[in-house]
Amino acid sequence: MILERWIEITILVSPEDVEAASWMLSEITGEGIAIEPQIQRLDSRDFGYVELDEPVAVRGYVESTSATQTYSMVESFLEKIEFAGMSPVTMFHELDSGDWSEKWKCFYTIEHVGKRIVIQPSWLDYEAQVGDIVLNLDPGAAFGTGQHETTQLCLSAIEDQVQAGSSMIDVGCGSGILAIAAVKLGAAKVYALDIDPEAIRVTENNALTNGVSEQITACVGALRRAPLLMGDARNMDLVVVNISSATVLDLLSMLSKVLSSNGRAIVSGFLERDVYEVEEVARRFGLSKLEMHTQGDWACLVLTVNPAPV
Repeated sequence: MILERWIEITILVSPEDVEAASWMLSEITGEGIAIEPQIQRLDSRDFGYVELDEPVAVRGYVESTSATQTYSMVESFLEKIEFAGMSPVTMFHELDSGDWSEKWKCFYTIEHVGKRIVIQPSWLDYEAQVGDIVLNLDPGAAFGTGQHETTQLCLSAIEDQVQAGSSMIDVGCGSGILAIAAVKLGAAKVYALDIDPEAIRVTENNALTNGVSEQITACVGALRRAPLLMGDARNMDLVVVNISSATVLDLLSMLSKVLSSNGRAIVSGFLERDVYEVEEVARRFGLSKLEMHTQGDWACLVLTVNPAPV
């Protein structure tokens, strides 16, 4: 029996040659490829950056029984392509015969969040204790494993704010972790929105695993389209936005429109230094700070709808 191995192929090229190198690796691997430009961060709060005019790494993976054959194939392709910039630099890395695609799972552990929430990666065993709210989660390719500070801050806030029978919108649902937690904590109906179809697929799978599919409606879309997608989206008890400060600032104008008169908004994804700006913009749209929580450098605000003037 011949054991197949995976070979990582990396090609360093000038920025103007990225398209040609990407096409070449796609032809060789038959799979998607990764493009990793050299960047300079502009603003850590919003993950802003500019791409530098420096070599770009184009990376792909191929399953092969012969490393020599793979090397020859790459060199043959390279000879047929005219590169505008620097001569490409190729690097090969043979991965071991283990299931390397699963090794990322070793970085995740059972997480205890808030008073009762337990995040259980689907590949780990956990014996639930009395009172535990267990979220059995497989993030797949979507954001939301429960490891990040902002996710944990939002989970704790949901645990404090959700009421039995309440309704919620989870904007940028990712893996569905916040939506699933809300239902397990008593919410009757949760709308999970994301602009990434893969996130919706992962959310639906995780909702099924956790036995909350009937209470969660997951759909591709943004909050600005929520009233068009759902007839009752103008009267929510909770709206959660955990994305970035730029997105939170952009969506604040919508929150008071979809919340009930006693509704609450839980917003995170930004650093503590940006809280003042978020508060200021929130006030312009009829929302005020009820609570603020921090973890590390990250912050989470719980906003409430200001009462209408008498």
